[in-house]
Amino acid sequence: MPTKYTKNTKTGLYSTLIWDGTYTADGKKHRKQLTSKKSSADLERKVYAFKKEVEAKVKADGAKQSSGYTLGEYMVRWIVATKSGLSDHTKKNYKTVINHFEPVADLPLNDVTLYDIQSIINANIDRPAACKYIAQTFYGMVRFAVKEHQLPSGAVADLCGSLALPKKTRPQKRALYPHEKKALFAADFDETERAFVYLLYFFGMRRSEALALMVSDFDFTKNTVSISKNLTILNNGSAVKNSPKSDRGFRIVPIPDRAVPVLKGFVEGRQGFIFFPDGPESFTVAKYMTLWRHIISKMQATTPEQIEGLTAHIFRHNYVSELCYKVPQISTKMIAKLAGDSEQVVLATYSHIMAEKEDPVSVLNDVFF
Repeated sequence: MPTKYTKNTKTGLYSTLIWDGTYTADGKKHRKQLTSKKSSADLERKVYAFKKEVEAKVKADGAKQSSGYTLGEYMVRWIVATKSGLSDHTKKNYKTVINHFEPVADLPLNDVTLYDIQSIINANIDRPAACKYIAQTFYGMVRFAVKEHQLPSGAVADLCGSLALPKKTRPQKRALYPHEKKALFAADFDETERAFVYLLYFFGMRRSEALALMVSDFDFTKNTVSISKNLTILNNGSAVKNSPKSDRGFRIVPIPDRAVPVLKGFVEGRQGFIFFPDGPESFTVAKYMTLWRHIISKMQATTPEQIEGLTAHIFRHNYVSELCYKVPQISTKMIAKLAGDSEQVVLATYSHIMAEKEDPVSVLNDVFF
């Protein structure tokens, strides 16, 4: 019967290379040399014992690489390998999240602990949304590292399974306050500011939808406006997407009589995008913040009451809230259609408004007279 292992005539040893349960930095199996001076059978016994030892170790701890990247280096590798097809806006969000890992970026990937990541989360404990993205980003990177054999198979559970995240408290959705509504019509806006505010107030448009409107979207014979695009605003410019936020966002909305003169006067005579005749490419986050700051400042100048926390999205909540107060003159299905949302969202978010109008006693008396 032939021997399994041959003898090296120079050294006089029987030898073989066996995987030791670790991986090299490029993901290849790292192997250890086992030898025997006695015989091939003796080496085979050593190989069998070593394999059992490795199997037990891998089962308990997972296979570990013998050398590798720092956490920061591997995060860059992960982004390049898995996120190259993302939009500029999403890439920017990932870059912002990854910056949170800077305190531990120089640690070897294998040395990163649950404590290290929990410390980063704790440093942002007052920002639940940021903590969520930090955890999700780290989880995605760890899963990829396990697939590449850069981390042991149990790393996902060990490093991510016990992370404690702060509970996110949803900000209370509100409509416009009475003094804000008065200020809206009393403020000394220029024509661009007034057109933008009117689109928010009279149509409940998302900011991105209003800024993406073109002259061709308006029909002043029927007094309607078509919503079919949205504008993504970045630090270094903007880009128009030829679809709204969701499929339900495609809609044609009536222009209320009070808004017709202002919008018609603003739109007529323009070409292309109503707010960006030369294109929106140079419109940045900073420019939008300046526009909104001017709007708030001019509204505040008309009232002694403070205008705080007012955002473009609050106008959208106000629009839907005002329509909900008119149920059953208008159905929740039509409200959802006008807002570019689902009826389920309208019912879930604004049912308390419709409940305020309910008069069950009168209804029961009418039914069972």
